[in-house]
Amino acid sequence: MDSNPQNPLHKLSNPFTSIGLLSVVFLLVMVFIMGLIKIYSPDLGFHLKSAKWMLENKRFIYTDSFSYGSEGREYFNLQWLFQLFIYSIYNYGGEMVLVLANALLINFSVFLLWVRFLKTTGL
Repeated sequence: MDSNPQNPLHKLSNPFTSIGLLSVVFLLVMVFIMGLIKIYSPDLGFHLKSAKWMLENKRFIYTDSFSYGSEGREYFNLQWLFQLFIYSIYNYGGEMVLVLANALLINFSVFLLWVRFLKTTGL
């Protein structure tokens, strides 16, 4: 494509024009709306229960006490910060606030992807 400023297609390729900015805003709104679905992860209950246990006992988990097949075995909880984060969100506002936070984090990651795209393409 020609980089001549007289070319009408040149305006459309610039992401900072009103059409480019409007399309990014619509994309982010659409991603947010699509992110407003119930979280069906079977691990979510495990993470919430682990965080609740850590807060009640004021220590980290070193043995698995939640899994049927590996109960009592040594456990390295690498996701402790995530578990405490989502439990604090869940404890603050329940399931709906957790779904909203999930949608916002998905939206933020798409926004960061768009910013990264702009930096790598030089636009």
